[in-house]
Amino acid sequence: MTNRRLTPISLGLLGAALLGGCKEEVCGEGGDFTSPPADHGGDADEDQDNDWLFSLERINRIELTLSDEAVRTLSKERTIHEDRFEVPGQLTLDGVNVGTIGVRLRGRLGSFQRFEDKPKFNLDLNEYSDQRPFGLERLALSSGGMDPSKLKEVLGAQLMALADVPASRAGFAQLFVNGEDYGLYITIEAQDDRWMRRVFGTDEGNLYEGSYSYAVWWPRFNDFGEGRDERFELQEGYDVGHADIAAVSNATLDSFEAGRVTDSLAERVDWPGLQRQLAADQWLGNLDGYGFIVNNYRVWFPPDGGPMRLASWDLDGTLLPDALNGETLEEPRGNLAAICRLDPDCERDWADTARSVADAVDASTLAETMAQATLLTEEAVVADPRACDAEAITTGRAEVTEWIETASEGLREAWKGVE
Repeated sequence: MTNRRLTPISLGLLGAALLGGCKEEVCGEGGDFTSPPADHGGDADEDQDNDWLFSLERINRIELTLSDEAVRTLSKERTIHEDRFEVPGQLTLDGVNVGTIGVRLRGRLGSFQRFEDKPKFNLDLNEYSDQRPFGLERLALSSGGMDPSKLKEVLGAQLMALADVPASRAGFAQLFVNGEDYGLYITIEAQDDRWMRRVFGTDEGNLYEGSYSYAVWWPRFNDFGEGRDERFELQEGYDVGHADIAAVSNATLDSFEAGRVTDSLAERVDWPGLQRQLAADQWLGNLDGYGFIVNNYRVWFPPDGGPMRLASWDLDGTLLPDALNGETLEEPRGNLAAICRLDPDCERDWADTARSVADAVDASTLAETMAQATLLTEEAVVADPRACDAEAITTGRAEVTEWIETASEGLREAWKGVE
């Protein structure tokens, strides 16, 4: 089995799939669809519970005030490969004045939109202070630009929870920038030390971002054993000169040479956890995840030197049409997944894990989540002045409904030949 990289053709197909949800923009008329202020005491105490930000029972209100200079700076960013500028802005979150924060645009290959359109945002809440409003260092806002249904990320978050895979929580908000309605957004929990404490039970250890970097105009995806260990960006923890990443990379190269998962790699990677993540990505049709494209993932090294764990991030490129989702990871592009397919024992464990994920995911539970999210957002998503037309929304939500009903059986079928 060979470990293939994305060709220009497959990258083009991916881009078409990710961007193809909104072919004709028919904007709504806007309006205020936010919920009454949450019960957070009217302040931004860092010990305050922030579950309300990632709830499917409310649409939070987020207001950004940017200076003319900040608007000009953000408006200059026109291409997907440029470094993003961070500018100061004033934030009011669900009626609470948070103060000055850092604001930058998010998104690159497939998801970048310009400031005057409907971009993703990253809000750095403690850039100008040592406080953590509502316990948050950062808050990510997704525009749902690749998802006319505006449901995939909240459903993906629940799917990952049902599959016992580390991922972020997600909810809804309506964004106003300098008083202008930017429409419905998805709030995404930042993966930081408190996220680590929630999902791993400790806020210690090293957390890195995988993803990709650009060589001029062409993306170079960061993976183990590719000679790009230094490209993994340290998000939390201590700088060890990427020694932890390098150890996994060296074991990866040895495993490729051996044609199986060596003892060294087996000790350095949490294989049951990785297999669950890959199976969950398959269930979701996450063509933009680690196994398919080596993108949108984080890796965490426990402080006790235990095996590395992977986590999912940015789930807006999920539930893609069957024409592109048909891959079953027979030739994975993620090196760790490719090695597992080379090793009969690892492959068999992966197949068993995929079946257990299919059994664990209750379609009725996800259907209830979708019904709740649909009811909550049905007016706001159509009225969004920067989003897709009603027909695209209706079609997108129907496709998500069908996916939920058939995905578990599809996952079992994908592994039918591996016993």
